[in-house]
Amino acid sequence: MQEQEEALENNDVDRYMETMHPESPIYDSTESVTNQLLQNYDPQLDIEVTSVSIDGDTATAETTQETRIEGSDPEFQENRADITHELRMYEGEWRVYDSTINSREAL
Repeated sequence: MQEQEEALENNDVDRYMETMHPESPIYDSTESVTNQLLQNYDPQLDIEVTSVSIDGDTATAETTQETRIEGSDPEFQENRADITHELRMYEGEWRVYDSTINSREAL
């Protein structure tokens, strides 16, 4: 999760996508949304992993993510979200396979 945070803050879509499992059902949409986000904003993320459970080659990470942007833009709603990430092993590394937003609130 920290690598995702750093990649976004450095406007590095390729590095961000390296944290995603290439067979993920959300891979293409994640790449599209990430490109759009970085083209329009300078995001600042704070991701806190609140718990992790591992079952073989699958893991679940519960996180709280705050997303803010530099400057002000009425079209962007800064927010805090509780997200569950499913991770799967790929080439010896944990990669995000799927994500579910459990709740989101405006900041």
